[in-house]
Amino acid sequence: MHSHDQDTPPAYQPLLAPLLATLETEPAAREQAKPYLAALLEAQEKGDTAIPVTPADQAWLQNRAWVGNGEIPTPTVLQNDLLQFHLYWLAEQQILQGLTPKVQAVEAQSGELDTDFKNQANAQALDPEKLEQIAQALPQSLTLLTGGPGTGKTTTLAWLLAALLQQQPDLTIALVAPTGKAAQRMKEALDKAIPTLPLTDVQKQHLQTLTPSTLHRLLGIGRTPQPRYHPDNPLAYDLIVVDEASMVDVLTLSKLVQALKPNARLILMGDPNQLASVEAGNVLADLVKRFPATHRHLNRSHRFNEQIGGLADAVLAGEAEKAWQLLTDTQQTTLKQHPLNANQLLQTAETGFTKFLSALQSFQSGDAKTVGEQARKLMENLTLFRILSPLRHHAQWGVTALNQSLITRFQQQGLRPIADGLYAGQPILIQENDYQTGLFNGDQGIILPLDGLAVAWFEEGSQMRAIPVSQLPQWETAFAMTVHKAQGAEFAEVLLVLPDEPNPLLTRELVYTALTRAKKRFILAANQTSLKQSIHNPTQRITGINKEQ
Repeated sequence: MHSHDQDTPPAYQPLLAPLLATLETEPAAREQAKPYLAALLEAQEKGDTAIPVTPADQAWLQNRAWVGNGEIPTPTVLQNDLLQFHLYWLAEQQILQGLTPKVQAVEAQSGELDTDFKNQANAQALDPEKLEQIAQALPQSLTLLTGGPGTGKTTTLAWLLAALLQQQPDLTIALVAPTGKAAQRMKEALDKAIPTLPLTDVQKQHLQTLTPSTLHRLLGIGRTPQPRYHPDNPLAYDLIVVDEASMVDVLTLSKLVQALKPNARLILMGDPNQLASVEAGNVLADLVKRFPATHRHLNRSHRFNEQIGGLADAVLAGEAEKAWQLLTDTQQTTLKQHPLNANQLLQTAETGFTKFLSALQSFQSGDAKTVGEQARKLMENLTLFRILSPLRHHAQWGVTALNQSLITRFQQQGLRPIADGLYAGQPILIQENDYQTGLFNGDQGIILPLDGLAVAWFEEGSQMRAIPVSQLPQWETAFAMTVHKAQGAEFAEVLLVLPDEPNPLLTRELVYTALTRAKKRFILAANQTSLKQSIHNPTQRITGINKEQ
């Protein structure tokens, strides 16, 4: 890059103009700055928060007015061999400055669990592995609780909360996740565990009344990106639990860390092997590397049958040949592979959605209660099967094209038009946070008519909530979803579509994330080359958190 004669990718030209205008007054200096800024913008789009620079580049950059070391604000920051936009450098510094004291602080209370607690845990057949991790987490102000799907992260959390409440009965707790659906799922799993905990009825009730929230809602991020809670107005909670933390981006986590009161505990839960956040950064995996002493990892999976678990292990180990053998072994019924073929894919989808389609065919219009009950049943049936794709805008295998093909096919089976582009039984996925309707990015619903109007139905606890489609924030059809959007969800059966042509989005983490959404059966529509290339392409994001030691 030091030759300063690289062409700027056209996509970044409009973004560069205002940046350059503020950086350099000399035309020659502006030209020299261009390749660095273009590379930073490109890196940000890939999910990196930094770019590595050579010693020659470092020497040149140190004399630029627009490059600093962070002591005074400059548009970019150079530290060792990494160049970053100030925004990302600052966010990462805020995370490290906020969490390092928590890692160093050794709480006065011991990490020993009392005998009565251990006896109750044994009586409930809690794994010794989980008890060990709970004892180690007890004195920690920061805990990174990780494990694959079905390893019992929420069960471990429930017992850890019980141990903490025994020590501090008035402990105030917030449960959050990046999406409303993920927050609700954590709460449901927690509610199942609460009756078994060694707590008083009052304490159990305290846990049951916790209301899960999205991170944005907790921080009070609304129409402006500035949160309501920050260092001068911290959150009141003693403990904040963040589930699906692999989905949290670096800017949001820095806002959360800054909003913690000084002695608050933080538990980040998730699976660092999953896809990283859509935005830049890879915070859960980075923090596990950075603060290994806070890492509590669970190994034993209870969710999967052996075949899905075995395939997940092969994918994570980069064993593409073994993964292909497992998928094409005709002796087992849990894993299946078929070629990337439109007719076969639609046929598989029709079989997968059988229960949903037959329930839809018997749909009866009626009052809100009647339609709401049917909406709930249809939503249940939608958890039995889902199609996942890495891409949104591929002409044939992107989710937009797949959803259109499925709508066309299913119109012969109960998916009736209500209005232009709207159908009775159309599953939908909300794409943005909307504080007016109380709907959040990732919320799933279904369209069913009420009094002749197109209405979207959403689960809200034990109730079904009806919102006219005309009042919804941005949404998309969700027979097929991107793998990113499916994070935090689970389905009995998953069909993953991997396009033939190489694409940087096809990664090991993407295959693993899609595969581990499936509880009972996984089908791959792809050829061996696509699977192999994906498994041999692990995500390696460049960030300041995993680089700086």
